[in-house]
Amino acid sequence: MPDNPTQSSEQSSREGGAGQRSEEQTNEQTGGETATKKSQKAKKTKTPNAGAAQTEENAGEGEEKEQDEEETKPEEKPHIPDDFYYEVEELWRKPHKSDETLPDDLVTLYHSFGYPCRMRNNLHAIGVDRLIFAAGGYLQIVVMGNSGYKYDFLTTTGGGSVGALAVHPQGKLFAVGEKGPTPVVNIFTVAEYKLYRILRAGTTVSFTAIAFNEQGDLLASQGGEPDYMLTVWNWQQESILLRCKSFSQEVNHVSFNRDLQGALTSAGIGHIKFWNMARTFTGLKLQGSVGRFGRTALSDIEGYIEFPDGKVLSGSDWGNMLLWDENLIKLQIGRKNGKFCHTGKIMHMMIVEGEIISAGMDGFVRSWNLELIDMLEAGEESGLVEIEAMNEVLIGPGAQLYYLTQPPFGFKKEIAKKGVEESEIGDAAESGDEHSSNSTWYCQDGAGGIWKADLSFRNAAAPPKRILHFHAGAIVACAVSPVTHLVMTLGEDGTLRLYDFLKKKLLAVRQFKAQGSSLVWIPLCVDNKCATVMAGFADGGIRRVAIDGSTTTVFGKDSMECQLKLMQALKPHDQPVTCLAYSIKSATDGMSFLVTCSVDKTLFFFDVLGEKYVPLCFVTVLHVPRHAYCSPDQATQDHVMVTCDDGFVIEMIHPVLVDQTETLQYDKVKMRSYQFASVKSKILHDEELANADEIEKKRQEERDEDNKMLLVQGVETPSQQELRVMVEDENAAKEKIAKEESEDLWKPYIPPVPSPILQTVYLEGDSKFWLMLGEYDAGFLYECQFNQKFERYGDKPRPEQSGEKSDEKSDEKSADKFAEKTPLRTIKVVDAENNPITAMCFNSDGTCVFFGMQDGRIRLQFLESEFDLATERFHWSIGAHDVTHGPITGMKLSHDESFLITVGEDGNFFIFSLVPIEQLMDDMAAKGAKIPACAADEKADLTANQYTIEQAKQKSDYDHMLMVAERHKQDRRAEVACLRMAFKRVVAKNVALPLRHRLTPDEFVMDESRVQELKEENMLKVKDMRRQTAWDCEKARLSYEKMKTYYMEHLETHRFCVKAINTDHVIYSYRAVVKPIVTMSPRHSKVSLTEMGSADDDKATSDDEDALELKRLMGTPMTSETLLGLSKRTALLLKQVEEKRLNRAKRKMVWTHFFNTKPGDDFEDPADVAAIQEAYDTMGDRHLKSDSNYIVPDSYRLTMADGSARLEGCEQRLLTAQREWNTKLLELREEKINTIHEVQGMVDRLYEIHEALDHTKHQLIPRVPDLTLSEVPGGKFNMDRSDEMRLRMKVREEMKKRLGSVNLNQATSRRESMFSKSQRKSSVVIAKENFTRLKAMAHIDIDIASETELSVSNSFHPGLGALKEKEEMELTAMQRELREIHEIELIYEQSQLIKHIQETKQIFDIHHRQLRHEKFLLDVVVECSRLRVTTLQEEQMLLRECEHVEEEIHGRIERCLEQRVDIDKCVKSLQSQLVKQGRELEELAKKEKVLYQKLEAIMGEANNFHDYLVKVYKKKIKRKVARMLTDDDEESSESESDSSDESEAEEDDEDAMQHDLNMCPVGCDENNYNDVVALREHRLDLDEVVTEVKRLRDGVLKEVDNCVRKRQSTEVTYTKALQEFTAFQLEKQKRVNNLDVLCTIQLHQIQCVRRYGEFKSITDELLIDETEVIRLQKRISELKVEKNEQKKMTIQRRKLHVHLQHERRLFLNRLEEMNQLSEKEMRSKFGKVVDLEEVETVAADLHVEDVRSRLLRYQIGCDKELLQKKNQLKCLRKNNISSLRIDSEYKKLEAGLKARHVVLEHDLNEVLKKSNMAYEEDPPEISKEMEEMMDVVATQRGAIKALTLEIEYLQGREQPANIGHSSGSYA
Repeated sequence: MPDNPTQSSEQSSREGGAGQRSEEQTNEQTGGETATKKSQKAKKTKTPNAGAAQTEENAGEGEEKEQDEEETKPEEKPHIPDDFYYEVEELWRKPHKSDETLPDDLVTLYHSFGYPCRMRNNLHAIGVDRLIFAAGGYLQIVVMGNSGYKYDFLTTTGGGSVGALAVHPQGKLFAVGEKGPTPVVNIFTVAEYKLYRILRAGTTVSFTAIAFNEQGDLLASQGGEPDYMLTVWNWQQESILLRCKSFSQEVNHVSFNRDLQGALTSAGIGHIKFWNMARTFTGLKLQGSVGRFGRTALSDIEGYIEFPDGKVLSGSDWGNMLLWDENLIKLQIGRKNGKFCHTGKIMHMMIVEGEIISAGMDGFVRSWNLELIDMLEAGEESGLVEIEAMNEVLIGPGAQLYYLTQPPFGFKKEIAKKGVEESEIGDAAESGDEHSSNSTWYCQDGAGGIWKADLSFRNAAAPPKRILHFHAGAIVACAVSPVTHLVMTLGEDGTLRLYDFLKKKLLAVRQFKAQGSSLVWIPLCVDNKCATVMAGFADGGIRRVAIDGSTTTVFGKDSMECQLKLMQALKPHDQPVTCLAYSIKSATDGMSFLVTCSVDKTLFFFDVLGEKYVPLCFVTVLHVPRHAYCSPDQATQDHVMVTCDDGFVIEMIHPVLVDQTETLQYDKVKMRSYQFASVKSKILHDEELANADEIEKKRQEERDEDNKMLLVQGVETPSQQELRVMVEDENAAKEKIAKEESEDLWKPYIPPVPSPILQTVYLEGDSKFWLMLGEYDAGFLYECQFNQKFERYGDKPRPEQSGEKSDEKSDEKSADKFAEKTPLRTIKVVDAENNPITAMCFNSDGTCVFFGMQDGRIRLQFLESEFDLATERFHWSIGAHDVTHGPITGMKLSHDESFLITVGEDGNFFIFSLVPIEQLMDDMAAKGAKIPACAADEKADLTANQYTIEQAKQKSDYDHMLMVAERHKQDRRAEVACLRMAFKRVVAKNVALPLRHRLTPDEFVMDESRVQELKEENMLKVKDMRRQTAWDCEKARLSYEKMKTYYMEHLETHRFCVKAINTDHVIYSYRAVVKPIVTMSPRHSKVSLTEMGSADDDKATSDDEDALELKRLMGTPMTSETLLGLSKRTALLLKQVEEKRLNRAKRKMVWTHFFNTKPGDDFEDPADVAAIQEAYDTMGDRHLKSDSNYIVPDSYRLTMADGSARLEGCEQRLLTAQREWNTKLLELREEKINTIHEVQGMVDRLYEIHEALDHTKHQLIPRVPDLTLSEVPGGKFNMDRSDEMRLRMKVREEMKKRLGSVNLNQATSRRESMFSKSQRKSSVVIAKENFTRLKAMAHIDIDIASETELSVSNSFHPGLGALKEKEEMELTAMQRELREIHEIELIYEQSQLIKHIQETKQIFDIHHRQLRHEKFLLDVVVECSRLRVTTLQEEQMLLRECEHVEEEIHGRIERCLEQRVDIDKCVKSLQSQLVKQGRELEELAKKEKVLYQKLEAIMGEANNFHDYLVKVYKKKIKRKVARMLTDDDEESSESESDSSDESEAEEDDEDAMQHDLNMCPVGCDENNYNDVVALREHRLDLDEVVTEVKRLRDGVLKEVDNCVRKRQSTEVTYTKALQEFTAFQLEKQKRVNNLDVLCTIQLHQIQCVRRYGEFKSITDELLIDETEVIRLQKRISELKVEKNEQKKMTIQRRKLHVHLQHERRLFLNRLEEMNQLSEKEMRSKFGKVVDLEEVETVAADLHVEDVRSRLLRYQIGCDKELLQKKNQLKCLRKNNISSLRIDSEYKKLEAGLKARHVVLEHDLNEVLKKSNMAYEEDPPEISKEMEEMMDVVATQRGAIKALTLEIEYLQGREQPANIGHSSGSYA
């Protein structure tokens, strides 16, 4: 290939020496046979491992439980020499051709502008200024020199794309892992790109990661789906060392540990795995262990590094680093203040010069201290450790770092040795700065670029520089200029990029905020300069961009040669634009139109008028449109075809006249539709049938040939062959019928989700078109046709819209319109059965079509007819883009059809040459693309929340409507204002008229009904306003409630005061705040509770043991079943024996319990211990808390609960005092209110008196005391009538300002005059209401009156004096005298009232003064209490600080106590087991003794073989052990068996000279010998049981020892915890002592108790309670009296002890005498000492009684069985009689039937004889009658047979033995 480097002559000579080897490797690569043999041999040599080498611990990660670990032994093949190289020209991938005459270089790579920047580890430096990265199916090498960049390309050898890259540690080689059908790993040399090694059969589909080890002799490769195979290679010999399935999900990284030999790490989706190459007994194995995340969230692992000690530091999804120790997370590392190490994933990590370098998606590169991270330890509570990075650098704004690479060290020297020119090495190499070259890194940016950065973190370091620009992610579309070599691409990153692909240059870049979705170069018929493109974006907008070559621009920090200007931005849609399409220019009006499609299921039409795009309308469809095509035919240039989801294709006519007054939506468009129906399953089925028919035809021909051969050879005769062929034909016919039946049942497969339409070819002149689909229906070209005519879209609702099933007869046209259609023709795409076509284009003459496939391949298909896809001549295809992630999204031909441009989802962008490269270089070396110029100004871009065109129109129409409505409102309001002013003038004139001429307000009312309507309207408006403001009112109310709750919830009473009346003294209340009650129960001593619980457990355990012991002693009780069958005398005797035995057992139990409860020598009386403890607590030993040896007693121990209780108690006492005082103050306020009420009544009376008296006799009325707001708290939060009046006045003032004071005064003059008259009357009422409000707030009832009321009352009657003078002149003398008397009384009453008012005020002031004095005293107490509360709060804070430590120590103590209790329980349980086992051993010893006694009885007294039989009895024999021995018992059992073997051998040696122990000797009784052998078997059984019990006993003893050791360890821990607790209590007490406590004392409380010395200061004196001193003094005398009493009591106790010892000796002597007497009586009666229980049991012969009872029970059972048999016999007799009766009846019936049969046969014979002639003359009738008669005869024969069988059955029932047989025959 021309793009591959050529090889030197030296290489050719080396390869010529190994030509045979090269040829073999070439055959292996092309044919794949050797690779297959290798895999087969590897499978044969696979060694299955059942789990010895598999150490993976995490089986829940979705992996298989058994991994295929295998050790692949290298094949026996020749050693590959180090200087061997492949002939690379023969191994490069070749295109797939249908005709071998087609050239291989039909399409050659010209240049690549793309870069898969988001492919992992896709950037490597193989030189100082030489980079290599994967680009789809090519390997791109960039050489950065001073003169510019040079590009080289290498292809793959396996036919696919590049999957992974790795560079050798020495920098001389690099490895390339491929993707495709037969992926391999190719290893190239860096210097000349020679193919050095090929590693085959490493995986099945693709390599995702490869890596060399540090030494460079091993290579690890990781496979992708489906095998996920991890392989370790000896790459120099192309052999596999180890291989294993890595994981069940994608594994993206694999690497060797640089320091630990044989250690690997792999990571990927949701996992990290640690591998070890371990050598086992079966060979070298790969052992893997999956990392467990534990409490840490599951994360994908991208970047990681290995430490020298085996630990691994990895990144995470959230940006922190995870430190792995073995397979567990040791800790998590983050930055301080809760920051992450990186914002986003950490993609790459490495160790450089002792520092950890991390690169993340946030664009930062940070360095971390390796030693610090290695020494970090996680905390107890959280595993997160926060540290700061040493250095950091931001590569670029918006950068996403995926990988960092650095040129190999010393590579410059290697380049010099190879003869590379210095000018090509670059600036860094020429500078000679070693540090600069070592710190230069190249960064892979996922945002679309390659950066060069200096990571030395120096201040003088150069800033990072982006050296190459690319699209970030997928390239969604491309467009080619129709006149020059320019191409525009649009990426999902929102960038438009302009390239001169002839000069291989990037000209301009324009970034938009939205993601790109579609792109089209505006055709020449629309833009004659061809300088603009139209791009669609995901925000629903379209942007017209022009190319301006006259100006330059800057993108980032890089300058561009030209500029992309935004000329117009429109937003027709609100969802992503899927396609854009231009129509050809109309021949009539010279106009063109643009169609845009979107995910919002709309198509928008624009009329193109020069550079102006006019929105015409939009059409809504039922499915998402994906592609739009304008008709290429001039006759139908207004037709548009749209392909949609769900297989729909729509063709519509461009609207012409559209009404845009209300909306741009157009529903009268003419369209026709077609829905694709899947036929692929039918096609495949027909192919299968055709293949089957062809196979059957061939088989038939072969059979015919075989038949001829058989006849010729004489193997078969013609008749035999004919018979065999006939049988075979019958079988074949049956198979054919079955096949046809199955064929009838076959149904075509229709995918549940219709396949998407990917590409369409719009044919000219007819209604036909070609479809190319994806998913299931891929691999075929479908020719379809529209069959119906165009109809208007809105004329008739479609079934999809209405959702109703239309009737076929009534709506046949609609059903035909929207029915599924099958294609006219289907053309199979050869070699691409399941590979969808994602892009396509034709050449200008239509003889060649270019297909872009989903797997990244480019396919050329040559056609015989123009634009007819069905006429394929041959095809040619080659891989270009990525196999798995590279569907081709765009494919275009250049204007001169010399170049093919492809773009894909993998980010690659290729320029292919369709003519030889040499010809291009010669013809176009001096040419370049012509860049147009644009002088227009740039327009503004779309905003984020901009309206669509339709939304903007609707918004404009709505705003216009609102404006018109608002203008109408303003006009109406002006008219109303004029009428209102006119009415006000009329009212003013009416007021100016005399009173008699004025109109009343009612006369102004023209219509009462209208007034009522207005009132109702106002009511409705008020309701509506309340409804509208309900939310705001409720919000305000809730806000008020929240504020009130927050500030006043815990406030018991507001702060208020009570003022004196005649003085300025004021008494204030206390602001009592009630704190929320927090109940904290004091900490109880859990130690005592635990001990008490253990004591109760001990007691319960002892009780249980006593009950078990009693049950054991009493044995099995005798029941009524035991006494059954015994005589009365025997039963009575046995009952008496049983009662005596039970009594003895109970007495023995009592004595046992008595001895068990005997106290020990160190026993102390609990009452004495309690008394001593009480004395110790109350002895009055007063140690100062400040002493160093002070021990805090438990009763004085300060805890959080105690402190809280003390604080709450103090606060509660303070609150109680404040409450009591507030209650008193409230009573005083109540008294003041009553005083005010009383004074108010007297003042009212004085006003009445003043009205009756002359003003000259008036006395000054005293002032009525009042309550202020400070005396009634909370008054300002309520609203009354006066507040409402003030609010109305405020509103009136605001209205006056708005409407004008003149008009308002004229309109309201009458209302104000009316209000002035009633104001004075209402002022008193308002004042009373105010006071009532205050009373309601203070829970009282008062009426307020002020001095202003006096003036108000006097102003009620201004002419009162003149009236009185006139009345006086009219009175008589008597009346005057009476009036004078009344006046005297009133004057006296006036003076008395005034005097009483003064006295009342003075009394209140006296009470106020007394309470004020109490307040002064209480203030001192309250202040001291507050100080005390403050001190307790400080103490509480201190206790809260100490609580955590105290709880931790206390918890340890509790755990120790619990462990001690558990251990004690365990020991007691084990001791009970020991006792039980001891009893079992005793029982076994007794049984063994009984066996020996039986042996003595068998042998007799004078037996000559006594010693021999004893040896036979004692002989040890090996027996099979029935139980499985444990590991601990194996050694002991082996030793025992060895010892037993030795002893047996010795015994056998001793007896060898005498007798054989295994057989009976001569002279010995054989029966005795057999009995001894049987006894020996019993003895051996007992020995086994004894051995087992002893073994169990030894185990229990070991457990007891372990428990004792645990108890001792627990005691030590408990003692340490107690000491620590005591020390902490002392430390806490010291800190508490440092708190300052204020104590107020008086002089009389100070007393000097020193006998000597002078009293100087009380600074260091002791403060103690006086009562405590008096108590201690009295206690001295009390202790003296108690001491004397204790001495007397001690003397008495000693005397009692001596007396009890004397009585004990007497009782022991008496007991000895009774025992001797009992033994004497036994010897005299029985001759020896016997057991009384055995003697009692001999009273009755239990054996005889037992036999009698069994005989009696057997006799009773026999009687019952006899009675049952008699009943059965009676039933059988009854059944037999009934059967005989039935039998006789059947006999009678049979006889009658036989007689009837004879008569019928006779009649039949007569009839036959008489009617022979008639039968011959009339055969049909006779035949019919004969058939009827024959049927009757057959029926009768059947009935006879049935009766016969039934009779036989009934006869057989008389014989019971034949019942079953007869019934069976009957059945």
